[in-house]
Amino acid sequence: LLAFGLTKERRILLVLLILGLLVPLIAPESVWTHLMTVTGVVTGSHPPSWDARIMAWEEAVPRVLGSNPVLGLGPGSVRRGDVDSEYVRALVDSGMLGLGLFAAILFRIGKIAFTRHDAIRGPGFHKGYASGFLIAFFALLVHAVAATSFTAIRTTEGFMILAGLYFCQVNRLAEW
Repeated sequence: LLAFGLTKERRILLVLLILGLLVPLIAPESVWTHLMTVTGVVTGSHPPSWDARIMAWEEAVPRVLGSNPVLGLGPGSVRRGDVDSEYVRALVDSGMLGLGLFAAILFRIGKIAFTRHDAIRGPGFHKGYASGFLIAFFALLVHAVAATSFTAIRTTEGFMILAGLYFCQVNRLAEW
Protein backbone atom coordinates (compact mmCIF):
# COMPACT_ATOMS: atom_id res chain seq x y z
CA LEU A 1 0.00 0.00 0.00
CA LEU A 2 2.86 2.35 0.77
CA ALA A 3 4.40 1.87 -2.69
CA PHE A 4 1.00 2.35 -4.35
CA GLY A 5 0.35 5.43 -2.23
CA LEU A 6 3.70 6.96 -3.11
CA THR A 7 3.41 6.26 -6.84
CA LYS A 8 -0.30 6.43 -7.72
CA GLU A 9 -2.84 7.50 -5.10
CA ARG A 10 -1.65 9.88 -2.40
CA ARG A 11 -4.95 9.36 -0.51
CA ILE A 12 -3.71 5.92 0.50
CA LEU A 13 -0.98 7.58 2.58
CA LEU A 14 -3.65 9.22 4.75
CA VAL A 15 -5.37 5.87 5.25
CA LEU A 16 -2.04 4.28 6.22
CA LEU A 17 -1.37 7.08 8.70
CA ILE A 18 -4.78 6.58 10.32
CA LEU A 19 -4.22 2.82 10.47
CA GLY A 20 -0.78 3.39 11.96
CA LEU A 21 -2.35 5.48 14.72
CA LEU A 22 -5.23 3.06 15.35
CA VAL A 23 -3.32 -0.24 15.40
CA PRO A 24 -1.57 0.48 18.71
CA LEU A 25 -4.94 1.22 20.28
CA ILE A 26 -6.97 -1.74 19.03
CA ALA A 27 -4.53 -4.53 18.10
CA PRO A 28 -4.54 -7.65 20.30
CA GLU A 29 -1.36 -8.98 21.90
CA SER A 30 -0.86 -11.64 19.20
CA VAL A 31 -0.66 -8.93 16.52
CA TRP A 32 1.95 -7.05 18.54
CA THR A 33 4.02 -10.19 18.99
CA HIS A 34 4.03 -10.80 15.24
CA LEU A 35 4.84 -7.15 14.46
CA MET A 36 7.80 -7.30 16.83
CA THR A 37 9.27 -10.28 14.96
CA VAL A 38 8.85 -8.46 11.63
CA THR A 39 10.38 -5.25 12.93
CA GLY A 40 13.15 -7.30 14.54
CA VAL A 41 14.47 -8.09 11.06
CA VAL A 42 14.96 -4.36 10.46
CA THR A 43 16.29 -3.46 13.92
CA GLY A 44 18.74 -6.34 14.21
CA SER A 45 17.09 -8.73 16.69
CA HIS A 46 16.32 -11.35 14.08
CA PRO A 47 13.85 -14.14 14.72
CA PRO A 48 15.26 -17.67 14.30
CA SER A 49 13.36 -18.17 11.02
CA TRP A 50 15.08 -15.13 9.48
CA ASP A 51 18.51 -16.34 10.61
CA ALA A 52 17.80 -19.74 9.02
CA ARG A 53 16.89 -18.03 5.73
CA ILE A 54 20.07 -15.97 5.75
CA MET A 55 22.20 -19.07 6.46
CA ALA A 56 20.57 -20.91 3.55
CA TRP A 57 21.22 -17.97 1.22
CA GLU A 58 24.82 -17.70 2.40
CA GLU A 59 25.31 -21.38 1.65
CA ALA A 60 23.52 -21.53 -1.71
CA VAL A 61 24.69 -18.33 -3.41
CA PRO A 62 28.47 -18.93 -3.14
CA ARG A 63 27.94 -22.53 -4.26
CA VAL A 64 26.23 -21.50 -7.50
CA LEU A 65 28.53 -18.54 -8.13
CA GLY A 66 31.56 -20.75 -7.61
CA SER A 67 30.50 -23.60 -9.87
CA ASN A 68 28.20 -22.29 -12.64
CA PRO A 69 27.22 -18.64 -12.23
CA VAL A 70 25.76 -18.21 -15.73
CA LEU A 71 23.43 -21.24 -15.91
CA GLY A 72 23.09 -22.15 -12.24
CA LEU A 73 22.92 -25.61 -10.71
CA GLY A 74 19.56 -26.62 -12.15
CA PRO A 75 16.20 -27.26 -10.52
CA GLY A 76 16.41 -29.73 -7.65
CA SER A 77 20.05 -28.99 -6.87
CA VAL A 78 18.89 -27.49 -3.58
CA ARG A 79 15.96 -29.04 -1.75
CA ARG A 80 12.71 -27.12 -2.27
CA GLY A 81 12.27 -25.83 1.28
CA ASP A 82 15.92 -24.97 1.92
CA VAL A 83 15.98 -21.60 0.14
CA ASP A 84 13.17 -19.19 1.01
CA SER A 85 13.69 -16.39 -1.47
CA GLU A 86 12.36 -16.33 -5.00
CA TYR A 87 15.35 -14.35 -6.21
CA VAL A 88 17.94 -16.64 -4.58
CA ARG A 89 15.97 -19.66 -5.85
CA ALA A 90 16.09 -18.29 -9.41
CA LEU A 91 19.83 -17.69 -9.09
CA VAL A 92 20.53 -21.18 -7.76
CA ASP A 93 18.28 -22.98 -10.25
CA SER A 94 19.08 -21.02 -13.40
CA GLY A 95 22.08 -18.80 -12.65
CA MET A 96 22.57 -15.16 -13.54
CA LEU A 97 20.92 -15.76 -16.92
CA GLY A 98 17.74 -17.13 -15.35
CA LEU A 99 17.68 -14.47 -12.65
CA GLY A 100 18.08 -11.78 -15.29
CA LEU A 101 15.26 -13.22 -17.40
CA PHE A 102 13.05 -13.52 -14.32
CA ALA A 103 13.78 -9.89 -13.41
CA ALA A 104 13.06 -8.83 -17.01
CA ILE A 105 9.68 -10.59 -16.95
CA LEU A 106 8.78 -8.98 -13.62
CA PHE A 107 9.92 -5.59 -14.88
CA ARG A 108 7.81 -5.94 -18.03
CA ILE A 109 4.72 -6.99 -16.06
CA GLY A 110 5.23 -4.07 -13.69
CA LYS A 111 5.84 -1.56 -16.46
CA ILE A 112 2.71 -2.54 -18.37
CA ALA A 113 0.58 -2.62 -15.22
CA PHE A 114 1.96 0.73 -14.06
CA THR A 115 1.43 2.56 -17.36
CA ARG A 116 -1.95 0.99 -18.14
CA HIS A 117 -3.24 1.95 -14.69
CA ASP A 118 -2.87 5.61 -15.66
CA ALA A 119 -4.53 5.07 -19.04
CA ILE A 120 -7.76 3.77 -17.50
CA ARG A 121 -10.12 6.71 -17.03
CA GLY A 122 -12.36 7.39 -14.07
CA PRO A 123 -13.39 5.28 -11.14
CA GLY A 124 -15.05 1.95 -11.72
CA PHE A 125 -14.35 -1.73 -11.97
CA HIS A 126 -11.46 -1.48 -14.45
CA LYS A 127 -9.59 1.17 -12.46
CA GLY A 128 -10.21 -0.72 -9.20
CA TYR A 129 -8.98 -3.99 -10.66
CA ALA A 130 -5.89 -2.27 -12.06
CA SER A 131 -5.19 -0.71 -8.66
CA GLY A 132 -5.67 -4.03 -6.88
CA PHE A 133 -3.37 -5.80 -9.32
CA LEU A 134 -0.65 -3.18 -8.84
CA ILE A 135 -0.90 -3.41 -5.04
CA ALA A 136 -0.76 -7.22 -5.16
CA PHE A 137 2.19 -7.10 -7.58
CA PHE A 138 4.16 -4.72 -5.35
CA ALA A 139 3.36 -6.92 -2.33
CA LEU A 140 4.54 -10.10 -4.08
CA LEU A 141 7.78 -8.45 -5.17
CA VAL A 142 8.56 -7.62 -1.54
CA HIS A 143 7.25 -10.95 -0.25
CA ALA A 144 9.53 -12.79 -2.69
CA VAL A 145 12.60 -11.57 -0.80
CA ALA A 146 11.90 -14.03 2.01
CA ALA A 147 9.57 -16.56 0.36
CA THR A 148 9.13 -18.39 -2.91
CA SER A 149 6.13 -16.29 -3.90
CA PHE A 150 6.17 -16.97 -7.62
CA THR A 151 6.86 -20.72 -7.46
CA ALA A 152 4.84 -21.71 -4.38
CA ILE A 153 1.56 -23.08 -5.67
CA ARG A 154 -0.54 -21.21 -3.10
CA THR A 155 0.52 -17.84 -4.50
CA THR A 156 1.47 -18.71 -8.07
CA GLU A 157 -1.98 -19.90 -9.13
CA GLY A 158 -3.73 -16.81 -7.79
CA PHE A 159 -1.15 -14.45 -9.24
CA MET A 160 -1.20 -16.05 -12.68
CA ILE A 161 -5.01 -16.02 -12.84
CA LEU A 162 -5.20 -12.39 -11.69
CA ALA A 163 -2.40 -11.38 -14.07
CA GLY A 164 -4.08 -13.15 -16.97
CA LEU A 165 -7.39 -11.45 -16.25
CA TYR A 166 -5.64 -8.11 -15.83
CA PHE A 167 -3.84 -8.37 -19.17
CA CYS A 168 -7.06 -9.47 -20.89
CA GLN A 169 -8.64 -6.33 -19.48
CA VAL A 170 -5.68 -4.22 -20.62
CA ASN A 171 -5.90 -5.64 -24.16
CA ARG A 172 -9.66 -5.16 -24.37
CA LEU A 173 -9.46 -1.58 -23.13
CA ALA A 174 -6.71 -0.85 -25.65
CA GLU A 175 -9.12 -1.90 -28.41
CA TRP A 176 -11.82 0.52 -27.17
